[in-house]
Amino acid sequence: MKMLKLFLRSSGRGEMVERIRLSHDGSGIRENGNWDADTIRRRVPTREIGKRKIILLLRDPRDVMVSFYFQATKRRGAFEGGIGEFIRSPLWGVDRFVAFYDAYLAHLEGKREGVDYILARYEDLHADCPGTLRRVLDFLGVGDADDDILDDAIERASFDNMRREEEKRVLEMGGVFRGADIDDPESFKTRKGKVGAYAEYLRPEDVERITSAVAKSPRLMDALGWRGKDGAPWT
Repeated sequence: MKMLKLFLRSSGRGEMVERIRLSHDGSGIRENGNWDADTIRRRVPTREIGKRKIILLLRDPRDVMVSFYFQATKRRGAFEGGIGEFIRSPLWGVDRFVAFYDAYLAHLEGKREGVDYILARYEDLHADCPGTLRRVLDFLGVGDADDDILDDAIERASFDNMRREEEKRVLEMGGVFRGADIDDPESFKTRKGKVGAYAEYLRPEDVERITSAVAKSPRLMDALGWRGKDGAPWT
């Protein structure tokens, strides 16, 4: 949020986005226990939908499961077990991931009138970060920002730059910077920053378990850009 505010001030127009709130909306790690798939379907925060603009972030579920696994094990110490067990867990795995996005997308797509939202995919940010970010800014009504300011914002928020900042903070603050171990690259928040890195961690049967779960939600498949009727993704 601070980066976006600085960006808009530098545009010379003096315009500000009132507030940008990042939320997992119940899909992340909950201190008092994660919700299972059925609970997530009931607890999607529909009261917020229609009241404000929504930027819904999406990423390949195979990469999400790997990233979430290391967040739960290396950074939060909230799960013990292998990644295959994690993927199949009702309180951690792919079924609750699919349930959340399927329920959220269902509400966005027409159960309430006046919903103003945009989808932004992690893979698109990798493939064309300036174009994807410009599309988001257009959605927010500030799409005429200067290209040089946009390029500077992208550079400042690049994976390599954020990794350097995280390493610096871990060394300076130690345990204050939650969860990171300077000797364990898998414990960093800036862990990989790659598209398709799941292939380094998942067995074929794990990949199949994830894609078959996603295949049960046509609206999620469409949002992800997955076209195969059996759940086979674009890569």
